[in-house]
Amino acid sequence: SYLMIWKYTDNKLIKKIESTQKIAATEKKREALVKLAKVFKKYREDNPVKAEAYLLSGYIHFLIAKTYLPDSLTDIILFNNAKAISQKVKSQLLTAIQFLKKGNVLLQKDKMDVRYAMVLSKSLFFCDYEKPQEIYTLLLPQKDKIKTAEDIKFYSFISIINNKHDDAIATLKRFKIEESGTKGKLFLAIAEKYAKHYNNSIKLFKEVGSKTKDTELLKIIHENLGDIYKNQSLHKEALSEYLEVFKLSPKNTKIQVIISNLYIASGDKLKAEKMAREILKNEPNNKTAKDILKSLRR
Repeated sequence: SYLMIWKYTDNKLIKKIESTQKIAATEKKREALVKLAKVFKKYREDNPVKAEAYLLSGYIHFLIAKTYLPDSLTDIILFNNAKAISQKVKSQLLTAIQFLKKGNVLLQKDKMDVRYAMVLSKSLFFCDYEKPQEIYTLLLPQKDKIKTAEDIKFYSFISIINNKHDDAIATLKRFKIEESGTKGKLFLAIAEKYAKHYNNSIKLFKEVGSKTKDTELLKIIHENLGDIYKNQSLHKEALSEYLEVFKLSPKNTKIQVIISNLYIASGDKLKAEKMAREILKNEPNNKTAKDILKSLRR
């Protein structure tokens, strides 16, 4: 009976929560989790100073948030899909943060389990609740306990945005993340790029690119390769990669601006002007495109 589950041991409670993850239909999974969340309200009332009551409650609300997402959290990072973090998602993540933080306080001298540390870190990041440095500090003691590819990629991403590039690469390689599939290899390629290990990064991006026809993945690959070449002032090579992105995403203003500037850097002012005018057709008030045209008239 759901009404008696808080009488069980904490391990059984975790198993009860994890059993919901075997439900294939998203709506039914969410319904089961919402039902459990209501039960855990009673569990907290009966155990007001028990850390696990709050930690498990936070975990449940995090899992509810995931049922509203189209992809995994690390896919949202990889594809830069911030729009996926809707108000419904944020509401559940903020509730998760509230319970997890309270549970952490109640732990006193005990350290938070890696499961809850990862859930709290992800919730903090996607709600923009704390600075990346604080999230990295929370995750660092858990580094050697992380087991899943999803968590390894998230830890490495947080390392990257904290300029801990070597830590990110070492972690990804230690867990052989490139063997976990295409997206694992892409994460390693991106980490190598930020560490300025450009040869390694280019090799990995090209390897993935040669084996996929996925449009979204190809956009990521060509944009990153373009960025690497641009950082080294290899304008011709950079232009070639960004033009590939443009073919796949012809209304991407950000890419059009980069292409226009690369034409200028390559000495091709006519093509730079044409691209800037193309931007203004779709966005008549685009200031960057107007500035490019002004600079070309000088």
